[in-house]
Amino acid sequence: MKCALALIALAVACSPLTTEIRMPNPARTTDHVQARQAYEVGPFKEDHRYELTLEKWTPQELDFGIHLVNVGNCGQTGSYVFTLVDDQGHEYPMRELGRGVEKGRSGHAGANLRESQLEGAFAAAVGPSTKSVVVRIRSRDNAGCSSLDFKWLFE
Repeated sequence: MKCALALIALAVACSPLTTEIRMPNPARTTDHVQARQAYEVGPFKEDHRYELTLEKWTPQELDFGIHLVNVGNCGQTGSYVFTLVDDQGHEYPMRELGRGVEKGRSGHAGANLRESQLEGAFAAAVGPSTKSVVVRIRSRDNAGCSSLDFKWLFE
Protein backbone atom coordinates (compact mmCIF):
# COMPACT_ATOMS: atom_id res chain seq x y z
CA MET A 1 0.00 0.00 0.00
CA LYS A 2 2.80 2.44 0.87
CA CYS A 3 4.50 1.69 -2.45
CA ALA A 4 1.28 2.39 -4.38
CA LEU A 5 0.80 5.72 -2.59
CA ALA A 6 4.41 6.68 -3.27
CA LEU A 7 3.96 5.91 -6.98
CA ILE A 8 0.78 8.01 -7.14
CA ALA A 9 2.51 10.92 -5.39
CA LEU A 10 5.47 10.67 -7.77
CA ALA A 11 3.20 10.62 -10.83
CA VAL A 12 1.34 13.73 -9.63
CA ALA A 13 4.59 15.53 -8.80
CA CYS A 14 6.02 14.80 -12.27
CA SER A 15 2.90 15.74 -14.23
CA PRO A 16 2.83 19.12 -15.96
CA LEU A 17 1.41 22.12 -14.15
CA THR A 18 -1.81 23.27 -15.82
CA THR A 19 -3.47 26.67 -16.12
CA GLU A 20 -6.61 27.49 -18.05
CA ILE A 21 -8.69 30.45 -19.12
CA ARG A 22 -12.10 30.83 -20.75
CA MET A 23 -12.54 33.14 -23.69
CA PRO A 24 -14.79 33.58 -26.72
CA ASN A 25 -14.08 31.24 -29.60
CA PRO A 26 -12.18 33.52 -32.02
CA ALA A 27 -13.89 31.84 -34.99
CA ARG A 28 -17.31 32.93 -33.69
CA THR A 29 -16.69 36.63 -33.16
CA THR A 30 -15.69 39.59 -35.27
CA ASP A 31 -14.02 41.24 -32.26
CA HIS A 32 -10.27 41.06 -31.81
CA VAL A 33 -9.67 38.51 -29.06
CA GLN A 34 -6.57 38.28 -26.94
CA ALA A 35 -6.04 36.29 -23.74
CA ARG A 36 -3.01 36.14 -21.43
CA GLN A 37 -2.17 33.49 -18.87
CA ALA A 38 0.69 33.43 -16.40
CA TYR A 39 2.07 30.86 -14.00
CA GLU A 40 4.44 31.89 -11.23
CA VAL A 41 6.41 29.56 -8.96
CA GLY A 42 6.88 30.73 -5.36
CA PRO A 43 8.16 31.71 -2.99
CA PHE A 44 9.76 34.43 -5.17
CA LYS A 45 7.23 34.50 -7.98
CA GLU A 46 8.83 37.41 -9.82
CA ASP A 47 11.89 35.16 -10.31
CA HIS A 48 9.97 32.25 -11.86
CA ARG A 49 7.31 33.41 -14.33
CA TYR A 50 5.87 31.74 -17.43
CA GLU A 51 3.48 33.84 -19.50
CA LEU A 52 1.67 33.07 -22.76
CA THR A 53 -0.64 35.40 -24.67
CA LEU A 54 -2.93 34.30 -27.48
CA GLU A 55 -2.38 37.38 -29.62
CA LYS A 56 -3.82 36.65 -33.04
CA TRP A 57 -6.18 34.25 -34.73
CA THR A 58 -6.70 33.41 -38.37
CA PRO A 59 -8.67 30.41 -39.67
CA GLN A 60 -5.33 28.66 -40.34
CA GLU A 61 -3.12 29.81 -37.45
CA LEU A 62 -2.85 30.90 -33.81
CA ASP A 63 -0.09 33.32 -32.82
CA PHE A 64 1.23 33.52 -29.27
CA GLY A 65 3.56 35.78 -27.34
CA ILE A 66 5.82 33.91 -24.92
CA HIS A 67 7.55 35.57 -21.96
CA LEU A 68 9.75 33.63 -19.53
CA VAL A 69 11.69 34.66 -16.44
CA ASN A 70 13.66 32.03 -14.53
CA VAL A 71 17.05 30.98 -13.26
CA GLY A 72 19.65 29.89 -15.81
CA ASN A 73 18.58 28.08 -18.93
CA CYS A 74 14.98 27.71 -17.64
CA GLY A 75 14.49 31.40 -18.48
CA GLN A 76 15.46 30.83 -22.12
CA THR A 77 12.82 29.97 -24.71
CA GLY A 78 15.39 27.77 -26.48
CA SER A 79 15.34 25.39 -23.49
CA TYR A 80 11.76 24.38 -24.29
CA VAL A 81 9.68 22.70 -26.96
CA PHE A 82 6.31 24.40 -27.55
CA THR A 83 3.49 22.30 -29.01
CA LEU A 84 -0.16 23.19 -29.51
CA VAL A 85 -2.71 20.39 -29.07
CA ASP A 86 -6.31 20.91 -30.17
CA ASP A 87 -9.39 19.29 -28.65
CA GLN A 88 -9.21 16.54 -31.29
CA GLY A 89 -5.70 15.53 -30.17
CA HIS A 90 -3.88 16.98 -33.20
CA GLU A 91 -0.43 18.32 -32.39
CA TYR A 92 1.19 21.34 -34.05
CA PRO A 93 4.83 22.44 -33.59
CA MET A 94 5.61 26.09 -33.05
CA ARG A 95 7.12 28.21 -35.82
CA GLU A 96 9.08 31.20 -34.54
CA LEU A 97 7.97 34.58 -35.85
CA GLY A 98 11.17 36.56 -35.97
CA ARG A 99 14.03 36.56 -33.55
CA GLY A 100 13.39 36.31 -29.83
CA VAL A 101 14.81 38.72 -27.24
CA GLU A 102 16.81 37.55 -24.26
CA LYS A 103 18.54 39.38 -21.42
CA GLY A 104 19.92 38.81 -17.96
CA ARG A 105 18.62 40.46 -14.85
CA SER A 106 18.96 40.25 -11.08
CA GLY A 107 16.38 38.47 -8.99
CA HIS A 108 15.66 37.99 -5.32
CA ALA A 109 18.80 37.88 -3.15
CA GLY A 110 20.96 38.60 -6.21
CA ALA A 111 19.94 35.52 -8.20
CA ASN A 112 21.07 35.59 -11.84
CA LEU A 113 17.93 35.35 -13.95
CA ARG A 114 17.28 35.00 -17.66
CA GLU A 115 14.33 36.76 -19.26
CA SER A 116 13.24 35.93 -22.78
CA GLN A 117 10.42 36.87 -25.15
CA LEU A 118 9.39 35.17 -28.35
CA GLU A 119 6.51 35.31 -30.84
CA GLY A 120 5.39 31.95 -32.18
CA ALA A 121 2.74 30.58 -34.51
CA PHE A 122 0.97 27.24 -34.66
CA ALA A 123 -0.62 26.12 -37.94
CA ALA A 124 -3.79 24.94 -36.20
CA ALA A 125 -7.19 25.46 -37.79
CA VAL A 126 -9.54 26.72 -35.07
CA GLY A 127 -13.13 26.71 -36.26
CA PRO A 128 -16.48 27.48 -34.65
CA SER A 129 -16.74 23.96 -33.20
CA THR A 130 -13.29 23.97 -31.55
CA LYS A 131 -13.74 23.72 -27.79
CA SER A 132 -10.16 24.22 -26.58
CA VAL A 133 -6.46 24.31 -27.35
CA VAL A 134 -3.48 23.61 -25.08
CA VAL A 135 0.05 24.93 -25.49
CA ARG A 136 2.39 22.36 -23.99
CA ILE A 137 5.74 23.59 -22.74
CA ARG A 138 8.30 20.84 -22.27
CA SER A 139 11.94 20.98 -21.27
CA ARG A 140 14.26 20.33 -24.21
CA ASP A 141 17.11 17.81 -23.85
CA ASN A 142 16.41 17.03 -20.17
CA ALA A 143 17.24 20.59 -19.14
CA GLY A 144 15.35 20.02 -15.88
CA CYS A 145 12.96 22.93 -16.39
CA SER A 146 9.26 22.88 -15.46
CA SER A 147 6.67 21.29 -17.75
CA LEU A 148 3.48 23.34 -18.15
CA ASP A 149 0.20 23.17 -20.01
CA PHE A 150 -1.62 26.41 -20.83
CA LYS A 151 -5.23 25.71 -21.83
CA TRP A 152 -7.64 28.06 -23.61
CA LEU A 153 -11.30 27.00 -23.30
CA PHE A 154 -13.47 28.48 -26.06
CA GLU A 155 -17.07 29.47 -25.30
